[in-house]
Amino acid sequence: MFNEEATSHSDWVTAEALILCFRKSVNPNFQIIPVLLEDKKLHDTCFKQYEPFQLNEIQAISDDKSLSPGEFADKIAAHFDYDKAGPQKTNQWVHRVIQLLKDVDVEGLKCAAEELELVEYSCDLQNRHVVELMHHNPPLRNIGAFRELLNQLDPEKARRLFLHLEAKWVENEAVQILINASRKPDEIGLLTINARAIEYTENYFNRAKIEIHDVQTVSVSGAAGEGEDVILCKIEQAIHDKFFQGRGYFDDDNTELPQSQAILKHLASQNKVVICALPSEYAKERILKELRQRYPMIIFLVQVGSQAEHMTRFNSIGGKPLNPPLNSYKYNELIDLKDRLSIAMDTRFIGG
Repeated sequence: MFNEEATSHSDWVTAEALILCFRKSVNPNFQIIPVLLEDKKLHDTCFKQYEPFQLNEIQAISDDKSLSPGEFADKIAAHFDYDKAGPQKTNQWVHRVIQLLKDVDVEGLKCAAEELELVEYSCDLQNRHVVELMHHNPPLRNIGAFRELLNQLDPEKARRLFLHLEAKWVENEAVQILINASRKPDEIGLLTINARAIEYTENYFNRAKIEIHDVQTVSVSGAAGEGEDVILCKIEQAIHDKFFQGRGYFDDDNTELPQSQAILKHLASQNKVVICALPSEYAKERILKELRQRYPMIIFLVQVGSQAEHMTRFNSIGGKPLNPPLNSYKYNELIDLKDRLSIAMDTRFIGG
């Protein structure tokens, strides 16, 4: 339910509404009905922040002052499709972390829950309750819970939990854009991120590997001063090598196929999502147009140094920014997150 107070003055309503929209994005049967109070409209500026989740496409109910509260509640209830109701589809990040923590006992979960400020937990506290809260938390808020959970994890599970918490540095909004692109790569196959360093892009890859089933990632290294035809060949070579590990790809008659044909045949035969990261020096209009024409089923994630400088050109060829854009705070947050997770690991397993 949205009124003026909720849309203009409450960070909690915004956060919770985004979580609900995210849940709907990963489970089409999850139902959410925006209820607009005090003459709010979905095209109002305050709803722009929900655009990656297509909130404007969801049927909304407007306040009807002629109805009593009970009648208005019945009107809302009538919009739900009870035939669609079923078991909730668990988010992939949540599902994987639940599996990592399946052997943590109740005392360990209680200690983690207290670090997450979940102080009024029920007597049937489960790892799912802790994990879902960790999923919705900003990543740095999970460090204390991570320390507590390490006490009952072996080094391998601890390492995997480390990677999952590090991957949460990538915003849920950006994950939603990647998920949408994975479903419709021919429509949303060109994404841009305002970063230059590959280490930041690798974190998007890691989150995609957690959230998207059967995804394959390719990173292409750049070099200044190369011609556009050379760049195209280099990108194709990197994709080809990733698919075939340096081997040739042969047709049914044992004829070795050219790189481009081999890539297309592989894409047609494999039900995989492919994301290819390109460096900023390859962010050239002709190259990106050519790649989108040749390989409409590959998602190209292009690093750009200045989003404002490049977005006009990218929009003209179907590009979409991977929001929210990175800033100095986000860069520093990743360094801080890695440092704190590493210190917790060292303290637990090395005794430092």
